[in-house]
Amino acid sequence: MSNGTPRIWVVRSGDSDQAHPDFLDGRICLGWSRLGDLSLIGNDRRAFLVAYRKHYRDEDLPAARLIAGELYRFVHKMSLRDFVIYPARTDGLVRVGRVRGSYEHRPRQNQRYPHTRLVDWLSTVRRKSLPLDVRLAIGRRSTLYQPRQDSDEVRAALLP
Repeated sequence: MSNGTPRIWVVRSGDSDQAHPDFLDGRICLGWSRLGDLSLIGNDRRAFLVAYRKHYRDEDLPAARLIAGELYRFVHKMSLRDFVIYPARTDGLVRVGRVRGSYEHRPRQNQRYPHTRLVDWLSTVRRKSLPLDVRLAIGRRSTLYQPRQDSDEVRAALLP
C-alpha cells in the first residue's frame, strides 16, 4: 500500500490469455519460468534485470528493463489488499479483485506461468460498458502496470 491507500494494478494473463483459467481460479500469474523462484533474487530492480538478462539473452535492453521491472513490482511492490484489474481478451470482461496472498513460486501449478499471487475477485463488468478513458487506461499491452493516467476515473468506474 502506498500512503495507506491500496494501489491499483492492471495485470494480463499472457499474450493470448494462456493463463486465463488460473486467473479465473483466483491466481494471478506471470510467466518467465526460466528465472525460477523470484523471491531468491535480490530486492532491487538491478538484481532482477541482471537475472532476467542471464536467462533471456536475446531480449533487447529496453524490453528486458520493462519485463524485469514488472517482475520486481509483482514480487516486492504489490501488497496485500491492493486492487487488481484483469481485462481479459478471451471473454471481453474486466475483473476487479484484491490481492490476498504474497508472491509464490508454483511451477507445479502452471509450468509456463509459475509466479503467482492469490486474488479475491470482487466484481466483473463488460469492457464495452466502461467509459473510453477507463478502457484506454487499462488497455496497455504491458503484463503488469499501475494506470497512472486517468487513475481517478479508473477508481470511480471500477473499484468498490
